[in-house]
Amino acid sequence: MTESVNSDATLQGVMDQEIQYAKRAGIDYWAFLYYPQQPLARARELYLSSEHRSDVNWCAILDGNFTGSYATNLPHLVAQFSDPSYQRVLGGRPLVYFFITATADWVAQMRAACSQAGLPDPYIVAMAWTAQSAATIKTAVGADAVSRYATGEQNGHPYSQLADAETSLWDQYATAAGEVIPTVSTGWDKRPRYDYPLSRAGTGLEFGAG
Repeated sequence: MTESVNSDATLQGVMDQEIQYAKRAGIDYWAFLYYPQQPLARARELYLSSEHRSDVNWCAILDGNFTGSYATNLPHLVAQFSDPSYQRVLGGRPLVYFFITATADWVAQMRAACSQAGLPDPYIVAMAWTAQSAATIKTAVGADAVSRYATGEQNGHPYSQLADAETSLWDQYATAAGEVIPTVSTGWDKRPRYDYPLSRAGTGLEFGAG
């Protein structure tokens, strides 16, 4: 006998409710992994079509899915920076995360494209799994700050242990690179994907809080 449970969360009503949950939790913005292609772009598109989108801002995390066709994808992203719901910092600078894949040329192209569009200089954050890697990327590409994608523990450690590890990482990243956007992880339980592997591991959505 085969048993299965199917939960389709790719619905407008589900996204609308998630925005309301996030607002009540005090979340200022969501950072979407900026997938240009379907079906992974679905979460961002549902957010952008929501009548509640102004309740929680958004910004982009760029990884290999975006940078693989950087010249093609960049103009569309820069156009999104004018969206009133796009997250801005420090006097209106659009917030953009590069996850490991940044190059000095790509950062320069983004800054130039924003200048040509009459937009403020983007605030670019280099994401990496270690403080030293993030610091190295920040210096090499001319980013403004560093951060980390997420933090997890293995084998069912208590949340207090995860919290201690993460606060230690804040200090490591700040010491290595100066300006840092700290992460606050609630956990990272990927066991369902071990039983039912996906063709791609990305979720398309992360969280941010001011």
